[in-house]
Amino acid sequence: MEEYSHIIIELEEDLEQLAMTSDHVLNTARLAIRRCK
Repeated sequence: MEEYSHIIIELEEDLEQLAMTSDHVLNTARLAIRRCK
């Protein structure tokens, strides 16, 4: 699990930033899905 922890932390930070900057729920969801992939 340790080898994935940096990826998870980076993704969480990225999604938090996305949530703060996007104002439309559907666009936020689409972008979040793309970043998760």
